[in-house]
Amino acid sequence: MVDESTRFMIALPTPYNVINMSVAPADRLTVEPAYERAMAMEVSEIAAALPHDQISIQWDVAHDMQTYEGSRQCYFAFHQDGIVERLVRMGEIVPDDIAMGYHLCYGNFGGKHFVEPRDMAPMVELANHVSSGIGRSIDWIHMPVPIELDDEPYFKPLRGLRLGNETSLYLGLVHDQDGEDGCRRRMATADKFISGYGIATECGLGRRPPESIGPLLELHDRLI
Repeated sequence: MVDESTRFMIALPTPYNVINMSVAPADRLTVEPAYERAMAMEVSEIAAALPHDQISIQWDVAHDMQTYEGSRQCYFAFHQDGIVERLVRMGEIVPDDIAMGYHLCYGNFGGKHFVEPRDMAPMVELANHVSSGIGRSIDWIHMPVPIELDDEPYFKPLRGLRLGNETSLYLGLVHDQDGEDGCRRRMATADKFISGYGIATECGLGRRPPESIGPLLELHDRLI
């Protein structure tokens, strides 16, 4: 039976993510306003068609996150400020009564990040800036944890995380490759720097064999 609080999550790539990947560099600033308007129309159509208390919208922040930390080139000046401004704009087009969150992503090509995060400092900094700049609530922020990183330096920046009381943090530390022991090892390190977080896979449930989903969800259940 599905809990009444369960919502269908609609994951959308940010305009920056698409434009930075699919539009010629010389045309990106020209295309961006039109693409943002089209995305706003799409969100409006979703909101008009579906019950707000049964859905949520997640912005997938991949090229944005990688650009923010300096691993990708950017097509506008003051790239960190520009990334924050764009994420705030996209968050604010979602109606206030639809749950909304951000997945701070480092890519997932063949099960590997496009860029491997060294620690959580860029994610924490970006989350803090977006949280303080947005005019609506953020219901969750998701941050990935690579399978091999269970060390204190990776998690230590979480001490500086400043989210609103309404925002839940999810750490993507669930990996089925090393099972319950590995996940609990990463959780034990995270516990030294933050409490009250939720758990998730590193980059969602896609790109994996359908038969692996059941055992993966059972692993989540054992960990909470």
